[in-house]
Amino acid sequence: MNCYVYFKSAIEKESTIIAEGKVLQHALRSNGMTSMSLERRPEVVNGMQTWMETYKNVPDDFRTLLETTVAQTALPVLQSCERHVEFFLNVEVCA
Repeated sequence: MNCYVYFKSAIEKESTIIAEGKVLQHALRSNGMTSMSLERRPEVVNGMQTWMETYKNVPDDFRTLLETTVAQTALPVLQSCERHVEFFLNVEVCA
């Protein structure tokens, strides 16, 4: 199962979001999670950027771990909207 989290933030907070993303990634690694990426959309709309955190092959209880770990960073106060968390199952496709 994969987890995708997206949120918006003001463009002037970009470098701080990147720094806090590294803090989050390090904290998750210490809990055995190694596959996290942080991305953003290329366009800026009304001074806002859209960010995406991607987590691959997460366990069923990942939401709790993620919420606890994010709360230990400055990400919640840097965001301009609620974090949207979505999970998708890996699907085997036969050719």
